[in-house]
Amino acid sequence: MRKRRRIIYNDDGAAEKPSNNPDATVEGFLASHFNSSVGTQVDSWFYNYGDCWLREDGTLYPGGPFMDRRQSAGVFGDANEIIIDAARKAGMEIFGSLRLNDVHCGSNGITEPFKLKHPELVIGHPHWPDKYHHVLDGEQPVYDGGYPEQSIMDQFWAAFDFAKPEVHDYRLDFIRQFCSAYNWDGIELDFMRMPLYFKLGEEAENLETMTGFMRSVRAVMNEIGEKRGRSYLLAVRVPATPGLALRTGLDVEAWLREGLVDLLIASTEDWIYFTAFSEIVDLGHRCGVPVYLCHNAQLWSKQHDPGVLIRSIASNFWATGADGIYLFNFPYWHKEVLDGGWLNQIGDPETLAGFEKSYQPEIVDYGGNRGYIVGPDPFPKCLVHGAAFEIMVGDDVEKAAHNGLLKALRLKVDVEQMHRVEGINISVNGTKVSADDIERVSHDSFAAPLHAPPLKQGLNQITILPGRHSIGRLTSVVTGLDLRVRYMQE
Repeated sequence: MRKRRRIIYNDDGAAEKPSNNPDATVEGFLASHFNSSVGTQVDSWFYNYGDCWLREDGTLYPGGPFMDRRQSAGVFGDANEIIIDAARKAGMEIFGSLRLNDVHCGSNGITEPFKLKHPELVIGHPHWPDKYHHVLDGEQPVYDGGYPEQSIMDQFWAAFDFAKPEVHDYRLDFIRQFCSAYNWDGIELDFMRMPLYFKLGEEAENLETMTGFMRSVRAVMNEIGEKRGRSYLLAVRVPATPGLALRTGLDVEAWLREGLVDLLIASTEDWIYFTAFSEIVDLGHRCGVPVYLCHNAQLWSKQHDPGVLIRSIASNFWATGADGIYLFNFPYWHKEVLDGGWLNQIGDPETLAGFEKSYQPEIVDYGGNRGYIVGPDPFPKCLVHGAAFEIMVGDDVEKAAHNGLLKALRLKVDVEQMHRVEGINISVNGTKVSADDIERVSHDSFAAPLHAPPLKQGLNQITILPGRHSIGRLTSVVTGLDLRVRYMQE
């Protein structure tokens, strides 16, 4: 019987922030994040270990400078042992989460002994910019890598090059020591921290190289599991589609077919309301592997109501067929979380039903440390071209409308460069919204009530065109869409 993981929570090291535990106590460490999840729908806790590197003598350095800088729990004990014990007492599954290719050192400075000793093993080692000068006229190089700011290599020059067998050996040595030292239920290899593993343009030729690395990891895990008399589970956090994973050198489909992975986490990082998760969910299920869809909390600051946002994202995840919700890097807890709130709601479609939702087209907040696994931002779009958008609606709005549970469906459309007398046309899945129902609610936005049908659960096509009194201004653009779903029970 498959283990239930309604919510997987990855703290991404946030529990170690000094501001979260100023007195540096075990109680403060657990209270900063972990305790608030006990008794909720969180079934699995993934603890971010910190820097995944070894000392000069080749021995394990628990947490590394990452945790040293964050007032490591080492001042009152081993944070790994503390969180393992707390999770077991709470009846939670506990994983150690390992960043496969963290590149913070590219801006903070390299201190890892192995990387300092072997600069030839990083993707953009210091000799490369000297040989191939990458700075164009007017560009300023940044950091030690010598790459211009508006480039992927600006962020990734200090990443390990997994085309090198020495990198495989180093990572495997770390994994072997780490898994032997602690009694985790499993480990997570976080390929999204950060998602570039080969020199640009060399990804396809190294797909088998990385699959070979994964075979070696699986062999190490099996060996340690056999010694301890209990299997070691292996989770991977990877890009959101098989195609995006291939783009960065990860043949996730091959890993699944060969049975190398026990849990699959699909993640978009700074790309929310993603509409194409179904491909990787279906792939995982065909291979008998549960798939968990990830939401990254860093985008909360861009939303007025984080509770509505996370419920909406979770609704979409469940409608896509996810086996559970994976939360990543929630460093600042909203009061609603401390009160129980959505951690007792989003882990089950039944408990999630009936709450207000906000559905939008895909939103991309691109950063160079995302490599090239994110897509283009859909905004702005020119109105006269027929601004077309896809919106995923996780809730079964037709069923809710039929049962009299739906209070309102309201679409807000943000525009720029439109005169106050100009209007817009809206169509939903090919059905035109009455012009009489479209209201100008501010200088730069319109709103209209929608109905279900034509709005439906799943992907919906929304098209915006010039409307009444419009002159077809070529500069008029759509800059945002927000579909609000309200229920009677609220």
